Amino acid sequence: MRRLSTLWLLLALALPTLPAWADSWRPRCTAAPLNDQQLRANVARARASRADLPAASANANVLIRRVGCHYTYLEFPQSRIPDSARVLTLNSKGAVVDVVGSTSLTCTGRTLTDAQLADVIAQERKRGTGLPPPFAQQKTRVVRQRCLYLYFESPEQEPGRYRVFTLDPTGELLGVSASTPQTQAPK
Repeated sequence: MRRLSTLWLLLALALPTLPAWADSWRPRCTAAPLNDQQLRANVARARASRADLPAASANANVLIRRVGCHYTYLEFPQSRIPDSARVLTLNSKGAVVDVVGSTSLTCTGRTLTDAQLADVIAQERKRGTGLPPPFAQQKTRVVRQRCLYLYFESPEQEPGRYRVFTLDPTGELLGVSASTPQTQAPK
């Protein structure tokens, strides 16, 4: 059980930021980097003003990582109780945009349409941040994962090949990942 909890925690940390095609995408951060003290203060303020965020654990260990332009705030109690860890995702401005380990999270911001998400991706491509061009003939779909949006692009003629863009409720691009389909060896 403990291994499973640890595995889910690692997956939750990695999901929004899975490595893209050989790290070719580099976000252009427009907001100044925030230090750990600022991020801790932002989380404390958010918890004080939002009833949907889980309360801080007493004597919790906190690990903060900058991933691209956003931050992962990992909080786990010293007692190491299974499934008690929480992972908060903060955008580049330090706002809490997602929480893993909370069942009562209310997503802030407006609901983005598929067209608005497609526009964010198109604008990011125009900025020259290393995103690959869209597939020639592609289909897209959007999946909501808690408060984050997963915008999928896949070529119509190549099953198993796709790209996933992770966006927060404000439309900020948090990460990009791509599949690497395996070709089967001839029998």
